[in-house]
Amino acid sequence: MPPGLICDAGIEPRQAFQQACIGGPALRVGLKSLSGFEPVKPGGPGSDTIHGVLVFFRRNREWQNMSELELILRIATFTELSLLVTLLITQRVGNPNYRAAAVLLLGVSCYVLAPLVTQKWQWGIAGYPIILVAIVVPALFWYFANTVFNDNAEPGPWIKWLVLATAITGFGAFCSGDGSAESCRIEQLAIPGWIAQLAKLLWVVAALVIVGKDWHADLVEPRRRLRLLVVVGVACYISLVVTTEMFLGDQITSTLELLNMFALLLSVSALCLHFFSVRENNVFARMAEMPEADGEPESPLAKQVLSLMENDRAFAMEPLTIKSLADRLRTQPHQLRRVINGELGHRNFNAFINLYRVREVAQRLKQPQYRDTPLLTLALDAGFRSLAPFNRTFKDHFGVTPSEFRQHLEK
Repeated sequence: MPPGLICDAGIEPRQAFQQACIGGPALRVGLKSLSGFEPVKPGGPGSDTIHGVLVFFRRNREWQNMSELELILRIATFTELSLLVTLLITQRVGNPNYRAAAVLLLGVSCYVLAPLVTQKWQWGIAGYPIILVAIVVPALFWYFANTVFNDNAEPGPWIKWLVLATAITGFGAFCSGDGSAESCRIEQLAIPGWIAQLAKLLWVVAALVIVGKDWHADLVEPRRRLRLLVVVGVACYISLVVTTEMFLGDQITSTLELLNMFALLLSVSALCLHFFSVRENNVFARMAEMPEADGEPESPLAKQVLSLMENDRAFAMEPLTIKSLADRLRTQPHQLRRVINGELGHRNFNAFINLYRVREVAQRLKQPQYRDTPLLTLALDAGFRSLAPFNRTFKDHFGVTPSEFRQHLEK
């Protein structure tokens, strides 16, 4: 840069002439030539200055164009997310899957808006709710996975405290960041960024545990395919974003932000096409359909399954899986899933066989010869591996624990 020229690249281009550059006579000559008052000959006084100013303006124009493109992508993504959230909330009130998806997408929409309210529009304190919701998106992803892939599973009361702790640590890390001076003035909450990002990753890991826990036992085919989509798609995306923020932090380039928004916009657009074009046949609608088992099963395979369970005590086999039962019946696992789900009316294979197990234990508790038999012995003989899942399944089915059931019979 020529002597006598001092430029502050942090100033907006529209303020460049007034504030960004302070120069000597050479700059004044250059400015006059730019405004058409005094031409400057190539190689003459002020020509290098003009070149520096033009390079400064060109780079800032490129930065502005990228920012405008990112702004367009974020607003487009937010608009589609808002439409999806509205659709999911109003589509079917009684379907918990819609509610969980709407909550997750609401969090993603706040994630999309957060940089705008903190950097572009500078909302200050008014943007805090959006920032907090954006921080807990991994926790909302866990809530989505728990609702969709766990039948009749309600989050424990301690979950809300973990979500609150995640929000506080994330907000503290945000306040301690380099670019948060205008958006956060609570210096007492300064927390290292890696702690907040680690908390988010733990939510993703917990969600993946739920997704993979009953993968092979899931009898609802649309939900089985959704598990794979969640593992490969959503979980990898969230993990990639969190890991990038953990290691790069404020060094994330505009190009990465644009790629992130572009990928997110494509994903949300695909969701919009799915839910808007097949409103009554989307994945959540098919998952919510409860199979009805009216009367006797018609197919030979369904009759063979019931015969193995009721007469041969196949439920007591250890270990009993879809694959081992299908091999015993000389059929394919996907055909066996379709029969147990469609004809027998069960959504989970483990719940199906556990139902026979607790029924057998309940019948034995009523018989005098088992009055003094330990509950653990009865549970292991029925096919359970330990006492805890036996007690939980028994209470879910009968409404009381095995001990309470036995005490009631002795009265």
